[in-house]
Amino acid sequence: MSQSPLHGIKILDLSQHAPGPFATMILGDLGAEVIHVSHPSAGGGPGYFAQVLDDPFMGIRFSSNDTLMRNKRSIFLDLKTENGREICRKLALEADAIVVEMRPGKLAKFGLDHATLSVDNPGLITCCISGYGGSGPHAQTPGHDLNYIALSGALEVMRDSRGEPLQPQNVLADYAGGGYLAVIGILAALAARAKSGQGQEIDVGMLDGALLTLADLFSAPLNGIGDVSKWRTTLGGGMPNYRCYLCADGRYIAVGALEKRFFETLLSELNLLHLMDKMEDGTSNLMVTEELAAKFAEQPQSYWLKLLEGKEVCVTPVLDMAEVGNEPQVLAREMVIERFGVRQIAPAPRFSKTPSSVRTPPPKLGSHTTQVLRELGYDDESIDRIFESGAVGAS
Repeated sequence: MSQSPLHGIKILDLSQHAPGPFATMILGDLGAEVIHVSHPSAGGGPGYFAQVLDDPFMGIRFSSNDTLMRNKRSIFLDLKTENGREICRKLALEADAIVVEMRPGKLAKFGLDHATLSVDNPGLITCCISGYGGSGPHAQTPGHDLNYIALSGALEVMRDSRGEPLQPQNVLADYAGGGYLAVIGILAALAARAKSGQGQEIDVGMLDGALLTLADLFSAPLNGIGDVSKWRTTLGGGMPNYRCYLCADGRYIAVGALEKRFFETLLSELNLLHLMDKMEDGTSNLMVTEELAAKFAEQPQSYWLKLLEGKEVCVTPVLDMAEVGNEPQVLAREMVIERFGVRQIAPAPRFSKTPSSVRTPPPKLGSHTTQVLRELGYDDESIDRIFESGAVGAS
């Protein structure tokens, strides 16, 4: 099999939360060798309520089912100890890139900042992921996905029927604004290094990333065009041809028939073609929506899917996450795979000549500590002393 796109690239992962591990999972899928560093006391996450750890999404972190840890090796290091910092420095000097989730300036306190490390590793790329970026009045302010999307304006266009801001899962700022932006930055920096031989520091602010994700939406308000609140009458669920409807069985169906030809076909299939004349100026949106809602409420979701199957109407079921793995398109694309006894989402995108892959399972935290120390040149006696010092921990 051909080598993966990032074969031979070494990544040192000092991140712990969502965006960093997600970014390094993608880099690992693309073939990079990833060493993930955890504190010896890593586990439940200090400061969380028990109900947070009981949540399947939060509680799975760093377990054998945490697929963000696939294609990585795991070591324990305490960067507050001299030995821990020395080991981390040695790893950094062998790395092509470091991924960090710390408040700006914290790496410098450990002597592991980009300016210091790049003296001996000029090709090093340091990707620093933080909530608000490395500068500005909020640079040292703690926060989470909800805070970043609140400041980005995203919640302005995500409101419920009462006009209250919706609180979505942490996808926009953590994964899109943080994780994906970090991957893009690292890949771009690797391309630049191939030309110049020089690494650089990448400053990823999750607020910045959320704003960039909304760049198209901001084209209007930044230039004083129109009333932003009107967005909720188009793609925000205000238009009857672009929203979800409740079926008789309590399941939902998603109608995305934005273009006239798709909506006309849908109305024809529903025997509601008379509604087409009501769609031009938006004054009848509520009436059209109510008629469609009443229609879809007459039959279960399966009935409508069978009726509309093969028709160009842009209609899909709203699936539970447990159903997604059996969705025909997902099955055909083999986007849910089982590797090492763990069902997971497959790597993406797809490459015709240098495929990505899941090569190793999520490791037990710290399970590669001794192996990595030996690779750095430490003998068994030195390794024993390092363990005794508390700089590393046993898995």
